[in-house]
Amino acid sequence: MHAQSKNFVAQRAQVGLDYLTVIGRQVSIQLLLFCVPRCILGEEMTNEKLRILHVTLVIDIGGLEKIIFELGKVFVEQGVEVEVLCLRGINADYLANINNPSIPVFMMRKKGRFDIGYHYRVARFLKRKSFDVIHAHSGCFWDSALFYLFSGVKKFIYTAHGLPIVNGLKVRAEDIISGFIVDTVVAVSTEIELVMRKCLIFNDRKITTILNGVDTSVFVPLKDKEKQNLLKKYKLPQNNYRIGSIGRLAPEKNYQMLLRSFALLIGECDENIDLLLVGSGCMEKSLQRLAGDLGIEENVFFLGVQHKIYEILPLFNVFVLSSYTEGTSISLLEAQSCGVPAVVTDVGGNGFVVKDGKNGMICQVDDVFAMSACLKVLLENPELCIEYGENARLRVEEDFSLKKMATKYAQLYVG
Repeated sequence: MHAQSKNFVAQRAQVGLDYLTVIGRQVSIQLLLFCVPRCILGEEMTNEKLRILHVTLVIDIGGLEKIIFELGKVFVEQGVEVEVLCLRGINADYLANINNPSIPVFMMRKKGRFDIGYHYRVARFLKRKSFDVIHAHSGCFWDSALFYLFSGVKKFIYTAHGLPIVNGLKVRAEDIISGFIVDTVVAVSTEIELVMRKCLIFNDRKITTILNGVDTSVFVPLKDKEKQNLLKKYKLPQNNYRIGSIGRLAPEKNYQMLLRSFALLIGECDENIDLLLVGSGCMEKSLQRLAGDLGIEENVFFLGVQHKIYEILPLFNVFVLSSYTEGTSISLLEAQSCGVPAVVTDVGGNGFVVKDGKNGMICQVDDVFAMSACLKVLLENPELCIEYGENARLRVEEDFSLKKMATKYAQLYVG
């Protein structure tokens, strides 16, 4: 037993040494050759059936996950094989609702904090699957870079869906090294691109922007009769004016601002107005208490998690984002695709999607009076609301369609 134990320790130590040796060798190669196109190394794409792996930390309700599966669906329809690797956790209800057997999902977790063989194990698995592209998403840049090095996959793409949070020297170093390894870093807004250029100072030439897109054939304006039926389905008042928002009930979404702006609006208007909040999160209870403190609890509907967002968005007269930070919000694009004008804070990609005075209105973060004033303008001018809604639909069709986004990613996959 003692000899077996020694052999086992020796084997594990050798794996660790191999692991570190490969990292050092590959990073050195990337440092030397980061100006050399990968096709020089004979790794250009072939005409064989393309196999793409998306890598994400979790699969849960959110814009990032929606992009992965919507993008995947487009490519599967074109004969591409798409799979998803999750590194931490899966929301089973969300995954069941997606119900797309054409996109297999699997999870590979670390066995512990110091699981030194983790990246090598995952990479061996990926090598057996013969993927052509690793497309990683926010939160797993470093892990995916190591998978790529060990697996022999031809191309590595990383998409930053939000502003990066730097947690010390270790993460900063990992991002810099990953920047040498990755082929392309995609930002989903110009603001994120500028931040990423500062983070990846040695490889900023690899950064590009691809704006998010939505399926304009699913998110469409509805006729009044259809709206009435859906209002009955969701047990909402039929004749009230409806302001709504969709997203995690989390601190970064700043729903306190929206509730306070809504309270001001109710105090200034005689109309029956409802606020619909779709989503769940750690702040749900505190937001419910705030609604009570503001005396608006009877006008605020917490609808929880809803999967058929395409039914709910067209019921809004106005869509609102009060966020502290955003990339290019999927919920905002979906609302605009449904012909719903928006009032948003001037953060992230919001100001690029919403042109103030054309398809919505913009205010500054935490300026509750300005947000309330914007909402009041749209409430009191229904013709303006209709005009903004029509402009919103046209803008999404022209600039933010799922097809346009998929075309740009396809160019990266095979370019």
